[in-house]
Amino acid sequence: MRNSVDNKKKEDVFLSKVFNHFLDISNGECNIDNEVILSAESEMQSQILYGLLYLHEDITDSKQELEARIKEEYDLKLLKDKNRELEQFAYKASHDLKEPVRTIQSFTRLIKSKYFEGINPKALEYLEYIDQSARQMSELISYLLDFARFGNEGKMEKVDLQLLVQNLYFDLKSQLEVSKGQLFIGELHAVIGDKILLKLLFQNLVSNSLKYVAEGAYPIVKISSRFNDQGFLEFCVEDNGIGMCTSDLESVFDIFKRVKTDKNYEGSGIGLAHCKKITDLHHGKIWAESALGVGTKFYFTLKPASAEKLVLVKA
Repeated sequence: MRNSVDNKKKEDVFLSKVFNHFLDISNGECNIDNEVILSAESEMQSQILYGLLYLHEDITDSKQELEARIKEEYDLKLLKDKNRELEQFAYKASHDLKEPVRTIQSFTRLIKSKYFEGINPKALEYLEYIDQSARQMSELISYLLDFARFGNEGKMEKVDLQLLVQNLYFDLKSQLEVSKGQLFIGELHAVIGDKILLKLLFQNLVSNSLKYVAEGAYPIVKISSRFNDQGFLEFCVEDNGIGMCTSDLESVFDIFKRVKTDKNYEGSGIGLAHCKKITDLHHGKIWAESALGVGTKFYFTLKPASAEKLVLVKA
């Protein structure tokens, strides 16, 4: 009889300890360690203590994951708010900057038309320089505005890249004919993304490849893809163009950045910055490999549409 009473007291003491452990765990603490578990008087008590320890670990992991998710959502909201502020600023700055540029253009044209006969050739040349510079400034302001508001909204869906890229033949038909270029498209898997932005991404890269070729050479552009070690699709747009210096590979994606080899070619210096922004919006990355006179390979990653494929590659 006494043994049963003693056992009952021991069970009550253990249950009291379990209750206290629950309280500790609910407050984010845990005093259960190997010494506490080894001091258990039965296998069942050991299992209960192990269970409490695992419970604390699971709660801690879930709490950290939840905190990280909340922070991510908060950062995303801040980023969206900043993007809206930047877009509003870009519209205002665009309007404010374009007005004086238009005034300069109007006055130069007015001077040329009204006082043409009395102006010497050198002065006319200067006026032409002023007018041309004003036009370039107006274009740069427009490019900057487009870049600031670019890609803020987008519909993420399954995109058939094989069909999308094949349609580039129609969009770039005139450029292909003028340059006598060739475009080769490998097997491209479907991805999750914004169809309009992805089209612009491929169009910018292929258009660059068709443009930056040595004089007298015919551009050859190849598009291919593969699954990388992380299970994401890695695309490559390869050309036989003029190439770039290794020192330019990092900065080539900066806005308005034109590398040394671009000087004899027309361009705004914003196309590759758009490509970088598109891949960022799709949580991918973009980089380049190149050598002068050899050509360039632009690589970028996107999320595949098939989750099964992603798991299969990871395994």
